[in-house]
Amino acid sequence: MKTKNLFAAILLVLVIAGALGVFYSCTKDKVNIETPRDENYALTHAGALHNAALVYYFENRQLLKSTSSVEEILDEALELTSRFLVGEGFDTEKVMDVKFRINSKLGDLAFKSSSVDEICLDTASFISQMSNIEILSSEFVKEMDQFLSFAHNANTLEEISDFVNNHFAKLEFLNPYDVTAQKVYVDIYNNSCNYWRDSSKKCNLNSLWPKPSSWVIINDGIGAILASPLGPIGSITLGTIFSVGTNEEIGQE
Repeated sequence: MKTKNLFAAILLVLVIAGALGVFYSCTKDKVNIETPRDENYALTHAGALHNAALVYYFENRQLLKSTSSVEEILDEALELTSRFLVGEGFDTEKVMDVKFRINSKLGDLAFKSSSVDEICLDTASFISQMSNIEILSSEFVKEMDQFLSFAHNANTLEEISDFVNNHFAKLEFLNPYDVTAQKVYVDIYNNSCNYWRDSSKKCNLNSLWPKPSSWVIINDGIGAILASPLGPIGSITLGTIFSVGTNEEIGQE
């Protein structure tokens, strides 16, 4: 009789332990459910995603400037950035739509020429390109024009960073699209700053700030602004492409 009671007690303990294990597992799964990778997530993590996309690009790229054209390198950057975002859990259809629309906007001479419908890395045409973005206000474009003028004449990267974080970031825009573009630019600029500083040896960035190396950092955010109509996913994608393209243009590997 005692043996039966002992067996029953042991069985009961095992059943309870199993039930608790299932409950804990389910509870743990609920706690560990990741935040959905949607536009809002892309907006609030734009800078970090931009940096991670750059890491992914440099780890997986096949084309180099010595053997490939700028257009081919940008195409590969677009392909790899899109692949990265899908791998991060963003909706495949959304990412592919952004990829298609960016690809259709990049002209054959993506660095040196820009028509009304094209996006390019010609620094001199950045403001005119922004002016063609209907969702951005003339006030925002004017402030970006002032920032780029300041950056051209700055002596150090610290001066540029101070302008971005203590002037531009504190401007109060009424247009919600301006506010989003402002937030994305500041976030990507600061994260890009950290990335290129930490990666200086790997990417052979020279120590003479801010010319020409800092334009990689400045242009990351410019690409993000020019892709504003495509949403935060578009901004991350084009910002990464502009980063890669500028890095190639100034002769880094």
